[in-house]
Amino acid sequence: MLNSRSSQNFQVKVRFMFALAFAVMATLAITAFSVQVNAATFVVNTTADTQDATPGNGACADAAGACSLRAAITEANALASADTITLPAGTYTQSLAAAGEDVNAGGDFDITSPITLNGAGAATTIIQAPAAPNTATERGRHIIGPGAAAVTLA
Repeated sequence: MLNSRSSQNFQVKVRFMFALAFAVMATLAITAFSVQVNAATFVVNTTADTQDATPGNGACADAAGACSLRAAITEANALASADTITLPAGTYTQSLAAAGEDVNAGGDFDITSPITLNGAGAATTIIQAPAAPNTATERGRHIIGPGAAAVTLA
């Protein structure tokens, strides 16, 4: 028969073991169910201003399968990670009309997530509003919200 002090020590040990087992199980559950978010890199291969065919699927591709600057931004906006967009030398002119919206459907390039835009150099990689004088209805790039605070142009 256990005395009162032995009984209390036993109860403390049992509680400790249950707490330890719970902590181990919680850690394993968090590890098993956590989703790893990897940053994506999109390589633009057209200067055309086209939209991504399926935003959020991880692939930058317009209806013809090309990766435009707008399609890459739309795809990066749909993903949770800080992504990189690589732009080869060329002039990237906005041509899709959709003034006043903030979802990158047209007009300015709307950036809502952290991204890095890597060009081939300031003299050879140019992002611009419509080239004809007095035709621009919006700015060249529109950085929106706290998620886009980490936008790097290189």
